[in-house]
Amino acid sequence: MHSPLNKPVSENEKTFPVSCFALYSILFVIIFGICFFWLFSQNKSLVSNGDALNQHFSALGYYGKYLREIIRTFIETGNLEIPLWDSKLGFGSDVITTLNYYVIGDPLTLLSAFVPASKTEYLYGGLIILRLYLSGIGFLFYCRVMKKDRFPSICGACVYAFSAYALYASTTHPFFANSMIYLPFLLMGIEKIFQKKSPCFFILMIFISALSNFYFFYVLSILILLYAIIRFFDYYKEHRVRHFLLCLARFSGFYFVGVLLAGFLLLPGILAALTSRRFSMDHTVNIGYQPGYYKKLLFGIFTGQGAGNWTFIGCSVITFPPLVLLLMQKKKYRSLKVCFLVLTGFLLIPYAGHVLNVFSYAANRWSYAYCFMMAFILVCMLPEFLQIHKRQFLVLAGVTACYLILCGTLGQNSDESFVKFGILLAVTVLVLPIRYTSAYLHGKSLAYLSYLLLMTAGIACYGFDQFYFSDPDDSRFHNRDASYSVIVNEPLSALMQLNDPEFFRYELMGQASDISRTNSALLSGLNGMDFYYSIADGNVSKFLLKVSGSYRSTNCYRGLDNRIILDSLANVKYQIGDSTLKENPFYGYTLLQTPQTAQSPYRIYQNQNMLPFGYTYDSYLPRSEYEPLDPAQKQAAMLQAAVLDIDHDAVGDTVDEAVENTQLEAPLSASNLGLLKKAEVQYTDKKLPYSISPSKNVTYKNGNFHVKKPSSSITITLKGIRDSENYLIFRNLRFKNDNQKKRKKTETSAEISAAANGITKNLTILTPEYRWYEGRNDYLLNFAYSSSPLKEIKLTFQQKGIYTFDDLIVNSQPMQQYAAQIRHLKQDYLKNPVFSPNRISGSIHLDSAKVLCMSVPYSKGWSAYVNGEKAELLRVNTIYSGILLEPGEHQVVLKYVTPGLGAGILCSLLGVISFTAIIIRRKLSVRRS
Repeated sequence: MHSPLNKPVSENEKTFPVSCFALYSILFVIIFGICFFWLFSQNKSLVSNGDALNQHFSALGYYGKYLREIIRTFIETGNLEIPLWDSKLGFGSDVITTLNYYVIGDPLTLLSAFVPASKTEYLYGGLIILRLYLSGIGFLFYCRVMKKDRFPSICGACVYAFSAYALYASTTHPFFANSMIYLPFLLMGIEKIFQKKSPCFFILMIFISALSNFYFFYVLSILILLYAIIRFFDYYKEHRVRHFLLCLARFSGFYFVGVLLAGFLLLPGILAALTSRRFSMDHTVNIGYQPGYYKKLLFGIFTGQGAGNWTFIGCSVITFPPLVLLLMQKKKYRSLKVCFLVLTGFLLIPYAGHVLNVFSYAANRWSYAYCFMMAFILVCMLPEFLQIHKRQFLVLAGVTACYLILCGTLGQNSDESFVKFGILLAVTVLVLPIRYTSAYLHGKSLAYLSYLLLMTAGIACYGFDQFYFSDPDDSRFHNRDASYSVIVNEPLSALMQLNDPEFFRYELMGQASDISRTNSALLSGLNGMDFYYSIADGNVSKFLLKVSGSYRSTNCYRGLDNRIILDSLANVKYQIGDSTLKENPFYGYTLLQTPQTAQSPYRIYQNQNMLPFGYTYDSYLPRSEYEPLDPAQKQAAMLQAAVLDIDHDAVGDTVDEAVENTQLEAPLSASNLGLLKKAEVQYTDKKLPYSISPSKNVTYKNGNFHVKKPSSSITITLKGIRDSENYLIFRNLRFKNDNQKKRKKTETSAEISAAANGITKNLTILTPEYRWYEGRNDYLLNFAYSSSPLKEIKLTFQQKGIYTFDDLIVNSQPMQQYAAQIRHLKQDYLKNPVFSPNRISGSIHLDSAKVLCMSVPYSKGWSAYVNGEKAELLRVNTIYSGILLEPGEHQVVLKYVTPGLGAGILCSLLGVISFTAIIIRRKLSVRRS
């Protein structure tokens, strides 16, 4: 008896029967259960540590609160208020451009509106499962369009949905799996256009893809362009030049309409990326990858072993024989072979990964397309494999033997994984075709069942291993019902219970900082200064770079290293430390004693010199005089004068001349400078003499530390100053491997631990070869305030190698004048500040002209109004927003609109008009025909 699954899809058949999708669904549940069985049995969730928790989980939880607030406001007031800016994103950032990369624009994440933030873990896990399932459904629909047999299509869908890329990406960066869903549907749209069918499906898929994430839309655009070019030669055999130009015009037009439709999110996202420091850095791209990459890739295509540089394939062992059979075909499947050669070439050449990673470091995040291709090769070649001829069988057996020998000798793999893979491959190649032949006269169901079992076993080999740990505590996944509490943890919960109505920011130190997660402010509802998302405000990034702030990369920072002056200028009211701190390390702070803090192992310190949200300067310092200062002097300058983006030489010039003389983005009109005096900044920091005592495994000579053994140390001995904040400053600090030629792998980063005053700080040095290297070579470590003189600093080098620097400075900042300088800044301040969606307002009275500085990062999205009249918004202290005010009473309003949003909405309106015109024209042409 023959199953309906054995029946090929005829030319006139438009749909797979429901049984095909039902069988796929059953197989999906079984395979998913096998892969994730250990996690669920150990009471684990699908929220993994690292980026998944810090970025994706927090973004999803925040997005749900964000949507619910919009809905609540609309129901209660009838007004559709969409917050475009939020102070909880780092120092304050654009909501749309920051989170469009993660949740905003993804249709699936709209479900977060129905899930409380504390239950986000369940939605997060459910969306991972849904994305995997939908990627297989998309593959099935593509196979239907391509008129492929049903059973191979189901097998291909399972291989695609459970490829190693899918399993890894969906659990570490869930939105990466969205492209796996969109790809098959985009290819279906291309096929429909080639077949002279409606382009509407293609346009809608372009719209959805562009809406979800501009980065992966860029990758998908390149992939579908290559696909369309290859398929063009299948559809057109004559007059190709003319047809190619016509197809190019049609596809470009339809593509552009889809892009226009998504303009309201796509354009702001692209503009934000262009101003983000991460996307503007130059990266070193080598001619080839490290040898280990190619060895792992050889084995990992079928086993799921990652090769590095985001290269995950893992398409189950059953795709190996179909691939070999494909390459044995002489005239058939030319397009499929071209795809294989092109995409394999992309995997081998770092520059391809560089281009497909938006010209950043080489990364193969596009490798889901390779998984799609391997799964489709399986679909095309499975019927031929199950009816393999003797000569083909002998060639396949020989190739298999050679491949296993090659993997065993050259491939970098564990013995256990190699044995499992070898056995499965041998069974697939040697036993299955014979078993199929013997079963041919009795029906194909037994052979199909055998193939399904081998496919499932092949996926389980890398699927189960990826999530299995002998010790549950070693798993990268969090325990069930724990993810939310990991982010909104004890240090923050005590602060939340204070219910302080004032606008303030907080910072953490020591163990409190170690257990706190970046982006935790999003779910706690507090204003912190930590940030970790791909699209960061370039203005904030430049500020952190100039003052040697505490960050590893400019899109991942953890505040201002508890530097008292910088924190006060940023409206920090609370510092959170732990009981290991020997004394109060925060000058001007007092230990807060409340019933809430009494039960906590963490200590909350309150700033007695906190600046209000809007404080004022009566003098200025030109930025040209500010830039040459060292980091300690920069903060002293900002405490005494408003650093403004204009050259002092421009005073007396006309406004146009002043603007022309500066290359900066927010120049102050020269005609208004006469209202302020130029500051005479007093620098009181002291550079301290010191001596260096290396350990026996470290030699020091002429600005070089030669570290011969990991964890070796040096001691810096000095005589500090009482009542001061203490800094260790490196200028042009670099690291290179020791005996690099003998090392198998080039180190691209090094860690230094520095301890002083009972405080330990860590410093990470990145080399130009590191993928996130941003050109930073100057570092400052803050050892906080000490009432007694600092005596020594101990540096521990975690990697052996050569550490070079131009200068090593120990700097002390006496704090005697600090309180008086703070009082001067808050003599006149913005009273009764009101924070509402996209609007900040307040009032201020001045007896003399001053610059009002508000701790909102400067952005072209903000516009200022004073007494109802539009005013010039200034960039103050290179990061914040300010307004030059004359004497008198003033009502101040700041309004925010996402840069590019207006133009993006206009693009979307044009897209709607164009899409409507295409639909009408299509209907009219159908009626005429």
